[in-house]
Amino acid sequence: MKIKALVVVASLLAVVSCTPPQTYKVSTSLYHQGGLMASPVMVVEAGQASSFTLGDDVSYEFTLTPQSDQTVKVATTVVQKGERMQPELIVAYDQEASMEMGPQKLVVLVSKTAP
Repeated sequence: MKIKALVVVASLLAVVSCTPPQTYKVSTSLYHQGGLMASPVMVVEAGQASSFTLGDDVSYEFTLTPQSDQTVKVATTVVQKGERMQPELIVAYDQEASMEMGPQKLVVLVSKTAP
């Protein structure tokens, strides 16, 4: 009986460890004083930091953390001309969310990708 239990546990562990991590498509639009500066699109894994930079003045780093079946937390670090901000958003999948920081506006759309 103990051997069967060990085989079942080992099988379950193998299945869990073979499951690929959930990935997300993150579409962003960055505006400065109302004008579109960039629209990067990235595919990222939950919990993994991702980033993009615009020239030498602006950098964005973000990490996604699933909150429920319908929402995800987007934790960002924004560095603009030496100033650092760390806003967080809870966004619904497949719905745009935005945040404004002075003359900058960041629009984010997060979608789950197929496994």
